Amino acid sequence: MKKNYFIILLFFSFISIFGHAQVIDITFGLNIGYYDDARKIHFQQNGSLIVGGSVEETSGATGPKKMAVARFLNTGALDTSFGTNGVTQVHPNSTNYSISDLMNDDSGNLFMLGNYFNHCLVKMSPDGIVDSSFGNNGVKYYSDFGSSSSAHNLLLLPDGDILIFGSGKPTGFSKKVLILKKLNPDGNIDTNFGTDGFVTIDAGFNNNGGVKCFLQSDGKIVVAGNCEYVDEGVTKSKLFLTRISSSTGIVDETYGSDGISFPTELVNLFQFIEMDSNDQITTLGRQSTFSSPTANMVYAKFDNTGNIISSETKIFNVFGTGTAAAIQPDGKMVFAGDYIDAVEGNGANCYFRRYNADGTTDTTFGTNGLHTVSFSSGNENINKLKLGPDNKIYFAGHSRGVDFNWRMGRLNPSQALDIEEYEVEKMTIYPNPASNLLSISGIQIKTCRIIDLQGRIIIDDNDKNDNLDISSLSTGTYILEVSNNDDKKFIQKFVKK
Repeated sequence: MKKNYFIILLFFSFISIFGHAQVIDITFGLNIGYYDDARKIHFQQNGSLIVGGSVEETSGATGPKKMAVARFLNTGALDTSFGTNGVTQVHPNSTNYSISDLMNDDSGNLFMLGNYFNHCLVKMSPDGIVDSSFGNNGVKYYSDFGSSSSAHNLLLLPDGDILIFGSGKPTGFSKKVLILKKLNPDGNIDTNFGTDGFVTIDAGFNNNGGVKCFLQSDGKIVVAGNCEYVDEGVTKSKLFLTRISSSTGIVDETYGSDGISFPTELVNLFQFIEMDSNDQITTLGRQSTFSSPTANMVYAKFDNTGNIISSETKIFNVFGTGTAAAIQPDGKMVFAGDYIDAVEGNGANCYFRRYNADGTTDTTFGTNGLHTVSFSSGNENINKLKLGPDNKIYFAGHSRGVDFNWRMGRLNPSQALDIEEYEVEKMTIYPNPASNLLSISGIQIKTCRIIDLQGRIIIDDNDKNDNLDISSLSTGTYILEVSNNDDKKFIQKFVKK
Protein backbone atom coordinates (compact mmCIF):
# COMPACT_ATOMS: atom_id res chain seq x y z
CA MET A 1 0.00 0.00 0.00
CA LYS A 2 1.30 3.44 -0.88
CA LYS A 3 2.01 5.56 2.17
CA ASN A 4 1.79 9.34 2.09
CA TYR A 5 3.29 11.34 4.92
CA PHE A 6 3.51 14.97 5.78
CA ILE A 7 6.47 16.22 7.79
CA ILE A 8 6.24 18.61 10.72
CA LEU A 9 9.44 20.29 11.85
CA LEU A 10 9.40 20.97 15.55
CA PHE A 11 11.43 23.92 16.78
CA PHE A 12 12.30 24.28 20.47
CA SER A 13 14.03 26.79 22.67
CA PHE A 14 15.39 24.39 25.28
CA ILE A 15 18.42 22.88 23.51
CA SER A 16 21.59 22.36 25.52
CA ILE A 17 24.55 24.43 24.41
CA PHE A 18 26.65 21.32 25.00
CA GLY A 19 25.01 19.50 22.13
CA HIS A 20 22.50 17.33 24.01
CA ALA A 21 19.23 16.77 22.21
CA GLN A 22 16.23 18.67 23.56
CA VAL A 23 14.57 17.33 26.69
CA ILE A 24 11.28 19.22 26.30
CA ASP A 25 9.41 18.22 23.16
CA ILE A 26 6.88 21.03 23.42
CA THR A 27 5.86 23.54 26.08
CA PHE A 28 2.80 25.76 26.34
CA GLY A 29 1.15 27.95 28.93
CA LEU A 30 -2.28 29.32 29.75
CA ASN A 31 -3.23 32.48 31.62
CA ILE A 32 -6.85 32.42 32.80
CA GLY A 33 -6.84 34.56 35.93
CA TYR A 34 -4.42 35.99 38.45
CA TYR A 35 -3.34 32.85 40.29
CA ASP A 36 -3.53 29.75 38.10
CA ASP A 37 -2.14 26.32 38.94
CA ALA A 38 -2.39 23.17 36.78
CA ARG A 39 -2.44 19.90 38.73
CA LYS A 40 -4.27 17.20 36.75
CA ILE A 41 -3.63 15.56 33.37
CA HIS A 42 -6.30 13.48 31.66
CA PHE A 43 -6.57 11.86 28.24
CA GLN A 44 -9.97 11.34 26.64
CA GLN A 45 -10.79 8.12 24.79
CA ASN A 46 -9.55 9.58 21.50
CA GLY A 47 -6.25 10.65 23.08
CA SER A 48 -7.12 14.35 23.46
CA LEU A 49 -5.20 16.06 26.25
CA ILE A 50 -7.16 17.74 29.07
CA VAL A 51 -5.42 19.66 31.84
CA GLY A 52 -7.20 20.63 35.04
CA GLY A 53 -6.40 23.01 37.83
CA SER A 54 -7.42 26.09 39.77
CA VAL A 55 -8.09 29.64 38.62
CA GLU A 56 -8.22 32.72 40.83
CA GLU A 57 -9.67 35.82 39.26
CA THR A 58 -8.96 38.25 42.10
CA SER A 59 -5.61 39.99 42.14
CA GLY A 60 -3.40 39.32 45.15
CA ALA A 61 -4.20 35.61 45.47
CA THR A 62 -7.00 36.28 47.97
CA GLY A 63 -10.18 35.58 46.03
CA PRO A 64 -12.15 32.32 45.77
CA LYS A 65 -10.73 29.83 43.31
CA LYS A 66 -12.58 28.23 40.43
CA MET A 67 -12.02 24.74 39.08
CA ALA A 68 -11.06 24.72 35.42
CA VAL A 69 -10.28 22.25 32.64
CA ALA A 70 -8.81 23.01 29.23
CA ARG A 71 -8.30 20.84 26.15
CA PHE A 72 -5.23 21.14 23.93
CA LEU A 73 -4.31 20.11 20.43
CA ASN A 74 -1.18 18.07 19.77
CA THR A 75 0.62 21.31 18.91
CA GLY A 76 -0.01 22.73 22.39
CA ALA A 77 -2.66 25.20 21.15
CA LEU A 78 -6.02 25.40 22.90
CA ASP A 79 -8.75 23.29 21.29
CA THR A 80 -11.37 26.01 20.91
CA SER A 81 -14.10 23.43 20.22
CA PHE A 82 -13.95 22.54 23.94
CA GLY A 83 -15.90 24.55 26.53
CA THR A 84 -15.64 28.29 25.93
CA ASN A 85 -12.70 28.91 23.61
CA GLY A 86 -10.97 25.80 24.95
CA VAL A 87 -11.65 26.25 28.68
CA THR A 88 -14.46 25.30 31.07
CA GLN A 89 -14.59 27.03 34.46
CA VAL A 90 -16.83 25.90 37.31
CA HIS A 91 -17.28 27.78 40.58
CA PRO A 92 -19.35 25.57 42.94
CA ASN A 93 -21.05 27.60 45.68
CA SER A 94 -18.55 30.42 45.03
CA THR A 95 -15.99 28.67 47.25
CA ASN A 96 -12.41 27.42 46.88
CA TYR A 97 -12.94 24.02 45.31
CA SER A 98 -9.81 22.35 43.93
CA ILE A 99 -9.69 19.51 41.39
CA SER A 100 -8.96 16.03 42.74
CA ASP A 101 -9.60 13.87 39.66
CA LEU A 102 -10.95 13.72 36.11
CA MET A 103 -12.65 10.75 34.44
CA ASN A 104 -14.65 9.84 31.33
CA ASP A 105 -17.60 7.46 31.33
CA ASP A 106 -18.34 5.04 28.48
CA SER A 107 -20.20 7.75 26.57
CA GLY A 108 -17.26 10.15 26.81
CA ASN A 109 -18.89 12.44 29.40
CA LEU A 110 -16.28 14.13 31.56
CA PHE A 111 -16.59 14.02 35.37
CA MET A 112 -14.59 16.38 37.58
CA LEU A 113 -14.13 15.69 41.31
CA GLY A 114 -13.61 18.72 43.54
CA ASN A 115 -12.69 19.31 47.20
CA TYR A 116 -13.44 22.09 49.68
CA PHE A 117 -13.94 20.70 53.21
CA ASN A 118 -16.61 18.56 51.55
CA HIS A 119 -16.56 17.49 47.90
CA CYS A 120 -18.51 17.83 44.68
CA LEU A 121 -18.90 16.08 41.33
CA VAL A 122 -19.32 18.01 38.06
CA LYS A 123 -20.60 16.41 34.85
CA MET A 124 -19.71 17.77 31.41
CA SER A 125 -20.17 16.66 27.84
CA PRO A 126 -17.13 15.25 25.99
CA ASP A 127 -16.60 18.78 24.66
CA GLY A 128 -16.60 20.47 28.05
CA ILE A 129 -20.19 21.74 28.24
CA VAL A 130 -21.56 21.50 31.80
CA ASP A 131 -24.60 19.18 31.92
CA SER A 132 -27.22 21.33 33.67
CA SER A 133 -29.52 18.30 34.11
CA PHE A 134 -27.01 16.71 36.51
CA GLY A 135 -27.40 17.68 40.17
CA ASN A 136 -27.71 21.41 40.73
CA ASN A 137 -26.86 23.02 37.36
CA GLY A 138 -24.29 20.32 36.64
CA VAL A 139 -22.90 19.90 40.17
CA LYS A 140 -23.67 17.33 42.89
CA TYR A 141 -22.61 18.32 46.42
CA TYR A 142 -21.68 15.85 49.14
CA SER A 143 -20.93 16.26 52.86
CA ASP A 144 -20.91 12.60 53.89
CA PHE A 145 -17.19 11.91 54.48
CA GLY A 146 -17.26 13.66 57.86
CA SER A 147 -14.64 16.05 59.24
CA SER A 148 -11.04 16.32 57.98
CA SER A 149 -12.29 14.77 54.74
CA SER A 150 -10.75 14.62 51.29
CA ALA A 151 -11.99 12.96 48.09
CA HIS A 152 -9.02 11.54 46.18
CA ASN A 153 -10.10 9.86 42.94
CA LEU A 154 -12.89 8.56 40.72
CA LEU A 155 -13.36 5.08 39.30
CA LEU A 156 -15.78 3.91 36.60
CA LEU A 157 -17.23 0.54 37.63
CA PRO A 158 -18.31 -2.35 35.35
CA ASP A 159 -22.02 -1.69 36.00
CA GLY A 160 -21.68 1.93 34.89
CA ASP A 161 -21.74 3.31 38.42
CA ILE A 162 -19.11 5.72 39.75
CA LEU A 163 -16.92 5.19 42.78
CA ILE A 164 -15.56 8.11 44.82
CA PHE A 165 -12.58 7.21 46.99
CA GLY A 166 -11.34 9.36 49.84
CA SER A 167 -10.79 9.65 53.56
CA GLY A 168 -12.34 11.38 56.53
CA LYS A 169 -13.90 11.00 59.97
CA PRO A 170 -17.52 9.93 59.46
CA THR A 171 -19.94 9.97 62.36
CA GLY A 172 -18.80 7.52 65.03
CA PHE A 173 -15.11 7.53 64.06
CA SER A 174 -12.45 9.23 66.19
CA LYS A 175 -9.73 8.93 63.55
CA LYS A 176 -9.47 9.15 59.78
CA VAL A 177 -10.48 6.07 57.78
CA LEU A 178 -10.67 5.34 54.08
CA ILE A 179 -14.10 5.76 52.49
CA LEU A 180 -15.53 4.38 49.26
CA LYS A 181 -18.87 5.69 48.05
CA LYS A 182 -20.76 4.24 45.10
CA LEU A 183 -22.94 6.48 42.94
CA ASN A 184 -25.47 5.73 40.26
CA PRO A 185 -24.79 7.46 36.90
CA ASP A 186 -27.09 10.31 38.03
CA GLY A 187 -24.82 11.02 41.00
CA ASN A 188 -27.15 9.63 43.66
CA ILE A 189 -25.98 7.07 46.22
CA ASP A 190 -26.24 3.37 45.27
CA THR A 191 -27.59 2.06 48.58
CA ASN A 192 -26.98 -1.58 47.56
CA PHE A 193 -23.24 -1.06 47.98
CA GLY A 194 -21.68 -1.61 51.40
CA THR A 195 -23.78 0.01 54.12
CA ASP A 196 -26.20 2.43 52.47
CA GLY A 197 -23.73 3.03 49.67
CA PHE A 198 -20.56 3.37 51.77
CA VAL A 199 -17.58 1.21 52.74
CA THR A 200 -15.14 2.35 55.44
CA ILE A 201 -11.69 0.82 55.80
CA ASP A 202 -9.60 1.02 58.98
CA ALA A 203 -6.24 -0.73 58.78
CA GLY A 204 -5.72 -0.30 62.52
CA PHE A 205 -3.03 1.78 64.20
CA ASN A 206 -3.68 5.53 63.93
CA ASN A 207 -5.06 7.76 61.15
CA ASN A 208 -5.54 6.24 57.69
CA GLY A 209 -4.80 8.16 54.51
CA GLY A 210 -5.90 7.41 50.96
CA VAL A 211 -3.47 6.83 48.11
CA LYS A 212 -5.49 5.45 45.18
CA CYS A 213 -7.97 2.76 44.16
CA PHE A 214 -7.92 0.52 41.09
CA LEU A 215 -10.23 -1.81 39.19
CA GLN A 216 -8.83 -5.30 38.64
CA SER A 217 -9.56 -7.24 35.46
CA ASP A 218 -12.05 -9.40 37.40
CA GLY A 219 -14.03 -6.30 38.43
CA LYS A 220 -12.85 -6.21 42.05
CA ILE A 221 -11.59 -2.98 43.60
CA VAL A 222 -8.11 -2.77 45.10
CA VAL A 223 -7.61 0.09 47.53
CA ALA A 224 -4.18 1.49 48.40
CA GLY A 225 -3.81 3.57 51.56
CA ASN A 226 -1.35 4.33 54.29
CA CYS A 227 -1.71 4.33 58.05
CA GLU A 228 0.25 5.92 60.86
CA TYR A 229 1.99 3.81 63.46
CA VAL A 230 4.51 4.45 66.23
CA ASP A 231 7.92 2.76 66.14
CA GLU A 232 10.11 3.35 69.19
CA GLY A 233 8.42 6.65 69.86
CA VAL A 234 8.63 7.83 66.24
CA THR A 235 5.42 8.24 64.19
CA LYS A 236 5.76 6.65 60.77
CA SER A 237 3.41 5.55 58.03
CA LYS A 238 3.24 2.45 55.85
CA LEU A 239 1.34 1.22 52.83
CA PHE A 240 -1.58 -1.16 53.05
CA LEU A 241 -3.73 -2.76 50.37
CA THR A 242 -7.20 -4.26 50.53
CA ARG A 243 -9.65 -5.66 47.99
CA ILE A 244 -13.44 -5.43 47.90
CA SER A 245 -16.31 -6.47 45.66
CA SER A 246 -17.36 -3.70 43.27
CA SER A 247 -21.00 -4.79 43.44
CA THR A 248 -21.48 -5.37 47.18
CA GLY A 249 -18.56 -3.62 48.87
CA ILE A 250 -17.72 -6.75 50.89
CA VAL A 251 -14.03 -7.11 51.77
CA ASP A 252 -12.28 -10.07 50.10
CA GLU A 253 -10.83 -11.88 53.12
CA THR A 254 -8.63 -14.08 50.88
CA TYR A 255 -6.57 -10.97 50.07
CA GLY A 256 -3.58 -10.46 52.36
CA SER A 257 -4.37 -11.39 55.96
CA ASP A 258 -8.13 -11.26 56.58
CA GLY A 259 -8.54 -8.86 53.69
CA ILE A 260 -5.67 -6.42 54.35
CA SER A 261 -2.08 -6.66 53.15
CA PHE A 262 0.88 -4.72 54.53
CA PRO A 263 3.30 -5.55 51.70
CA THR A 264 6.23 -3.39 52.82
CA GLU A 265 7.36 -0.88 55.41
CA LEU A 266 10.01 0.54 53.08
CA VAL A 267 7.88 3.18 51.38
CA ASN A 268 6.63 6.57 52.56
CA LEU A 269 5.42 9.68 50.69
CA PHE A 270 4.23 8.02 47.47
CA GLN A 271 5.06 9.80 44.23
CA PHE A 272 3.70 7.26 41.75
CA ILE A 273 1.33 4.30 41.98
CA GLU A 274 -0.41 2.50 39.10
CA MET A 275 -1.92 -0.90 38.27
CA ASP A 276 -0.99 -2.74 35.04
CA SER A 277 -2.94 -5.19 32.87
CA ASN A 278 -1.78 -8.10 35.06
CA ASP A 279 -3.33 -6.46 38.14
CA GLN A 280 0.15 -5.81 39.53
CA ILE A 281 0.73 -2.50 41.31
CA THR A 282 3.91 -0.50 40.73
CA THR A 283 4.95 2.22 43.18
CA LEU A 284 7.62 4.87 43.52
CA GLY A 285 7.98 6.38 46.97
CA ARG A 286 10.40 7.80 49.46
CA GLN A 287 12.02 5.37 51.84
CA SER A 288 10.44 5.47 55.30
CA THR A 289 13.52 7.09 56.85
CA PHE A 290 15.25 9.72 54.78
CA SER A 291 16.92 13.12 54.81
CA SER A 292 16.15 15.93 52.38
CA PRO A 293 16.98 16.89 49.66
CA THR A 294 18.91 13.72 48.79
CA ALA A 295 16.90 10.66 49.77
CA ASN A 296 16.43 7.02 49.01
CA MET A 297 13.68 6.22 46.52
CA VAL A 298 12.01 2.81 46.53
CA TYR A 299 10.68 1.16 43.38
CA ALA A 300 8.38 -1.68 44.45
CA LYS A 301 5.94 -3.99 42.72
CA PHE A 302 3.06 -5.97 44.27
CA ASP A 303 1.33 -8.99 42.77
CA ASN A 304 -2.41 -9.45 42.37
CA THR A 305 -2.69 -11.01 45.83
CA GLY A 306 -1.19 -8.00 47.59
CA ASN A 307 2.29 -9.40 48.20
CA ILE A 308 5.52 -7.61 47.32
CA ILE A 309 7.59 -9.02 44.44
CA SER A 310 10.92 -8.89 46.25
CA SER A 311 13.01 -9.58 43.15
CA GLU A 312 11.75 -6.34 41.57
CA THR A 313 12.37 -4.04 44.55
CA LYS A 314 15.01 -1.36 43.96
CA ILE A 315 16.34 1.38 46.27
CA PHE A 316 18.27 4.28 44.76
CA ASN A 317 19.24 7.87 45.58
CA VAL A 318 17.37 10.77 44.04
CA PHE A 319 17.93 14.52 44.06
CA GLY A 320 15.24 17.08 44.75
CA THR A 321 12.09 17.39 46.78
CA GLY A 322 9.49 17.29 44.00
CA THR A 323 6.57 14.88 44.17
CA ALA A 324 5.85 14.43 40.44
CA ALA A 325 6.96 11.10 38.95
CA ALA A 326 6.18 8.84 35.99
CA ILE A 327 7.56 5.70 34.37
CA GLN A 328 8.24 5.38 30.63
CA PRO A 329 7.31 2.19 28.72
CA ASP A 330 11.02 1.25 28.66
CA GLY A 331 11.09 1.33 32.48
CA LYS A 332 12.99 4.60 32.80
CA MET A 333 11.77 6.75 35.70
CA VAL A 334 11.27 10.51 35.47
CA PHE A 335 10.99 12.85 38.47
CA ALA A 336 10.18 16.55 38.45
CA GLY A 337 9.64 19.44 40.81
CA ASP A 338 11.19 22.75 41.75
CA TYR A 339 14.55 23.93 43.08
CA ILE A 340 16.06 27.22 44.21
CA ASP A 341 19.43 28.45 43.02
CA ALA A 342 20.55 31.50 45.01
CA VAL A 343 22.91 32.50 42.20
CA GLU A 344 20.08 32.69 39.67
CA GLY A 345 18.07 34.78 42.10
CA ASN A 346 14.68 34.38 40.41
CA GLY A 347 12.85 32.15 42.87
CA ALA A 348 12.03 28.49 42.36
CA ASN A 349 12.64 27.02 38.91
CA CYS A 350 11.78 23.58 37.50
CA TYR A 351 13.82 20.43 37.12
CA PHE A 352 13.41 17.07 35.41
CA ARG A 353 15.61 14.09 36.27
CA ARG A 354 15.62 10.65 34.64
CA TYR A 355 16.88 7.30 35.94
CA ASN A 356 17.37 4.00 34.13
CA ALA A 357 15.16 1.04 35.02
CA ASP A 358 17.86 -0.26 37.38
CA GLY A 359 17.91 3.00 39.34
CA THR A 360 21.15 4.40 37.92
CA THR A 361 21.25 7.92 36.52
CA ASP A 362 20.37 8.14 32.82
CA THR A 363 23.29 10.26 31.60
CA THR A 364 21.75 10.56 28.11
CA PHE A 365 19.03 12.79 29.59
CA GLY A 366 19.76 16.52 29.87
CA THR A 367 23.15 17.12 31.46
CA ASN A 368 24.19 13.96 33.33
CA GLY A 369 20.58 13.01 33.90
CA LEU A 370 19.30 16.43 34.98
CA HIS A 371 17.47 19.13 33.03
CA THR A 372 16.67 22.47 34.66
CA VAL A 373 14.51 25.14 33.10
CA SER A 374 13.13 28.56 33.98
CA PHE A 375 9.80 29.21 32.31
CA SER A 376 9.38 32.66 33.88
CA SER A 377 10.96 35.28 36.12
CA GLY A 378 9.27 34.07 39.32
CA ASN A 379 8.40 30.98 41.33
CA GLU A 380 7.31 27.90 39.41
CA ASN A 381 6.81 24.19 39.96
CA ILE A 382 5.92 20.91 38.25
CA ASN A 383 2.94 19.33 40.03
CA LYS A 384 2.12 16.35 37.81
CA LEU A 385 3.75 13.96 35.34
CA LYS A 386 1.72 11.46 33.32
CA LEU A 387 2.47 9.01 30.50
CA GLY A 388 0.33 9.78 27.47
CA PRO A 389 -1.11 7.43 24.83
CA ASP A 390 1.73 8.52 22.52
CA ASN A 391 4.23 7.14 25.11
CA LYS A 392 5.49 10.65 25.89
CA ILE A 393 5.46 12.02 29.43
CA TYR A 394 3.34 15.15 29.91
CA PHE A 395 3.78 17.64 32.73
CA ALA A 396 1.60 20.27 34.40
CA GLY A 397 2.35 22.96 36.93
CA HIS A 398 2.62 26.74 37.17
CA SER A 399 5.00 29.54 36.25
CA ARG A 400 4.92 33.11 37.39
CA GLY A 401 5.50 36.20 35.35
CA VAL A 402 3.24 39.07 36.42
CA ASP A 403 0.70 36.45 37.51
CA PHE A 404 0.75 32.69 38.04
CA ASN A 405 -0.05 30.80 34.82
CA TRP A 406 -0.66 27.17 33.99
CA ARG A 407 2.49 25.63 32.53
CA MET A 408 2.19 22.41 30.55
CA GLY A 409 4.24 20.43 28.06
CA ARG A 410 5.67 17.05 27.18
CA LEU A 411 9.09 15.47 27.33
CA ASN A 412 10.96 13.84 24.49
CA PRO A 413 11.38 10.16 25.51
CA SER A 414 14.19 9.39 23.08
CA GLN A 415 15.94 12.78 22.96
CA ALA A 416 16.62 12.15 19.28
CA LEU A 417 13.39 13.52 17.84
CA ASP A 418 13.39 16.70 15.81
CA ILE A 419 11.12 15.53 12.98
CA GLU A 420 7.83 13.73 13.40
CA GLU A 421 5.94 11.90 10.68
CA TYR A 422 2.18 11.52 10.78
CA GLU A 423 0.25 9.05 8.65
CA VAL A 424 -2.32 10.63 6.35
CA GLU A 425 -4.43 7.50 5.76
CA LYS A 426 -7.08 6.69 8.32
CA MET A 427 -7.48 3.31 9.95
CA THR A 428 -10.96 1.85 9.55
CA ILE A 429 -12.52 -0.51 12.09
CA TYR A 430 -15.86 -2.28 11.72
CA PRO A 431 -18.42 -3.07 12.91
CA ASN A 432 -18.60 -0.48 15.64
CA PRO A 433 -20.24 -1.35 18.04
CA ALA A 434 -19.00 -4.94 17.73
CA SER A 435 -19.92 -8.18 19.49
CA ASN A 436 -17.36 -10.89 18.67
CA LEU A 437 -14.96 -9.79 15.91
CA LEU A 438 -13.47 -6.35 15.27
CA SER A 439 -12.05 -5.95 11.75
CA ILE A 440 -9.28 -3.51 10.81
CA SER A 441 -8.55 -2.18 7.33
CA GLY A 442 -6.58 0.58 5.66
CA ILE A 443 -3.13 -0.14 7.12
CA GLN A 444 -0.54 -2.88 7.35
CA ILE A 445 -0.73 -4.21 10.91
CA LYS A 446 2.33 -4.87 13.04
CA THR A 447 0.81 -4.89 16.56
CA CYS A 448 -2.59 -4.35 18.13
CA ARG A 449 -3.53 -3.43 21.66
CA ILE A 450 -6.91 -2.95 23.30
CA ILE A 451 -6.90 -0.62 26.31
CA ASP A 452 -9.77 0.01 28.72
CA LEU A 453 -10.80 3.42 30.06
CA GLN A 454 -8.64 2.94 33.15
CA GLY A 455 -5.58 2.70 30.86
CA ARG A 456 -5.01 -1.04 31.34
CA ILE A 457 -3.93 -3.20 28.39
CA ILE A 458 -6.66 -5.85 28.00
CA ILE A 459 -5.50 -7.50 24.75
CA ASP A 460 -1.94 -7.37 23.36
CA ASP A 461 -1.87 -9.04 19.92
CA ASN A 462 1.37 -9.38 17.92
CA ASP A 463 -0.04 -11.79 15.32
CA LYS A 464 -0.68 -9.11 12.66
CA ASN A 465 -4.30 -10.19 12.68
CA ASP A 466 -6.80 -7.85 11.03
CA ASN A 467 -9.72 -9.63 12.73
CA LEU A 468 -9.57 -9.32 16.52
CA ASP A 469 -11.55 -11.68 18.73
CA ILE A 470 -13.21 -9.42 21.32
CA SER A 471 -15.83 -11.90 22.51
CA SER A 472 -14.21 -12.12 25.95
CA LEU A 473 -14.47 -8.37 26.60
CA SER A 474 -17.09 -7.00 28.93
CA THR A 475 -19.65 -4.60 27.50
CA GLY A 476 -18.25 -1.08 27.37
CA THR A 477 -16.00 1.37 25.55
CA TYR A 478 -12.36 0.59 24.70
CA ILE A 479 -9.39 2.08 22.85
CA LEU A 480 -7.79 0.22 19.91
CA GLU A 481 -4.13 1.09 19.35
CA VAL A 482 -2.54 -0.29 16.15
CA SER A 483 1.01 0.22 14.89
CA ASN A 484 2.03 -0.40 11.28
CA ASN A 485 5.32 -1.73 9.89
CA ASP A 486 6.83 1.77 10.16
CA ASP A 487 5.88 1.93 13.85
CA LYS A 488 3.31 4.68 13.25
CA LYS A 489 0.43 4.47 15.75
CA PHE A 490 -3.29 4.66 14.99
CA ILE A 491 -5.78 5.07 17.84
CA GLN A 492 -9.54 4.70 17.62
CA LYS A 493 -12.37 4.18 20.10
CA PHE A 494 -14.87 1.34 19.76
CA VAL A 495 -17.80 -0.06 21.70
CA LYS A 496 -18.15 -3.74 22.72
CA LYS A 497 -21.84 -4.60 22.91
